[in-house]
Amino acid sequence: DLFADGGTATTDPALAASLSPRERELIRLIARGLTDKDIARELNLSPTTVRTYNSALYEKLGIQRRGQMRALADALGVALD
Repeated sequence: DLFADGGTATTDPALAASLSPRERELIRLIARGLTDKDIARELNLSPTTVRTYNSALYEKLGIQRRGQMRALADALGVALD
């Protein structure tokens, strides 16, 4: 269990290796605290597309809240800068 608040997420090395460049970028931006609107601007996408990508990513990573993304990014070795 990665999260003290009772949330769970896997940090399986195979999962980390399976992340696409777009998924890694989303993890980085979410973990930095950007909103969906900010991420959409950064990636030149619509906010709706960002929300769709985020939902799929949350499911893949086994998380439910944005706040879990920072710890998961660290665990997966996704650089935030």
